[in-house]
Amino acid sequence: MKTVWVFACGILLIACASKEETLKPNPLPSIEAEVTFKKLWKKRVGASHSDQLSLLVPGVGQEQVVVVSPSGQMTALSLLKGKKQWRIKLSESVAAGVSVDEQHVYVGLESGVLAAYSLQTGEALWQLPLGAEMVVPAQAQRGLVVAHTINGKVHLLRAQSGEREWVYDSVSPALTLRGAAQPIIAGPLVMAGFSNGKLAALDLKTGLLRWERALGTAKGRSELDRLMDLDSGFWLGDGVLAAGSYQGRVALLELTQGRPLWSRELSSYVGITGSYDGLFVVDEQSVVWHLALESGRTVWQQPELTARQLTACAVIEGYCVAGDFEGYLHVFDQSTGRLVGRTRFSRHPIKVAPLVYDNTLYVLSSSGHIAAYILNK
Repeated sequence: MKTVWVFACGILLIACASKEETLKPNPLPSIEAEVTFKKLWKKRVGASHSDQLSLLVPGVGQEQVVVVSPSGQMTALSLLKGKKQWRIKLSESVAAGVSVDEQHVYVGLESGVLAAYSLQTGEALWQLPLGAEMVVPAQAQRGLVVAHTINGKVHLLRAQSGEREWVYDSVSPALTLRGAAQPIIAGPLVMAGFSNGKLAALDLKTGLLRWERALGTAKGRSELDRLMDLDSGFWLGDGVLAAGSYQGRVALLELTQGRPLWSRELSSYVGITGSYDGLFVVDEQSVVWHLALESGRTVWQQPELTARQLTACAVIEGYCVAGDFEGYLHVFDQSTGRLVGRTRFSRHPIKVAPLVYDNTLYVLSSSGHIAAYILNK
């Protein structure tokens, strides 16, 4: 069966117009700033990302942040000062962003190859053909690497050698968004979300399916109406997992058996983040929702930035931070949803959710600039 992908990069760009595209973006609301941004550093790390359909997420380690451009220029910068530690030119263009572990950098190449490099020097270590492109970064943990390719396969590899442990193959529908939830290793399981709207728990040792849940039911007559991609990612809590899908549901599940604790209709392809007291979901219209962790009820919703093509939220020190299509960073009070801070990082879109490491925000713009910020309260 031939698969047709609908490309998604913050908004749906080909073959499908989301509701967010049909809405006029809200103007910037007036706010009384209670939080300001202190910029620690800002660097140019490559050519513009604006024409790249994949979201080239940076990777953050204990001492470095690693960024790759669509053309294949990969740069490692120190976390504290943004000082360049190394820069290499990859042999080909890049399809998926960066992930790191204690020793390695992993990046998905356009030819469908997963490549590993030394985190300290940028030296090439190994490459493994996966048979199809990755569109989300791999995840590395406990000496293992899990990669999800656009044809619906999940690969588990050894971090040191790239040796393949197993491959899980799902069935993709005829029409999908070009995207996927980044797979995660969760205890004895690998969690993966697929373009049929299903969430699968795979045995870490064998790759066998332990359980599977559908986040919603496809509706409508056309394949466009029935899109159900599970692209909004996961949030892993204490024995629980939250996931969401486009034109589907947000749900919280017990991790071991996949037992649903609650679910509710809420369409998102941007991302889910969470904290001890709830989940933060950016829906398809860029309305931000805070859902209670124990019940899924709405604690607050923030519609003032509707259709501004928000990224997923980053949770930091009692606040949520999201970027938008005009290069602004917005700060929401985590308890109330009030907008309490704003800065303009770039005049180009921010398509990748800010990353948080050690109470510092790392933000990438589509112009190829990256910066580090802390919040002043």
